[in-house]
Amino acid sequence: VWSGDVARAFRIAARLRAGGVGINTVGRNMEAPFGGFKKSGVGRDVGSYALRAYSETQAVVWPG
Repeated sequence: VWSGDVARAFRIAARLRAGGVGINTVGRNMEAPFGGFKKSGVGRDVGSYALRAYSETQAVVWPG
């Protein structure tokens, strides 16, 4: 989103259904998840967020 009004650009970015949005840049954070919505992809890849798609939380209790 390119704009001289940064607050407006953030409001517009929040309304977009996109996996990544840049404010006045084409760069991206390599630790942030990368992926799309609908038919553009399933889940998110890259970064620590991607681990959630391939993990299941398990609680192990040991009284010892």
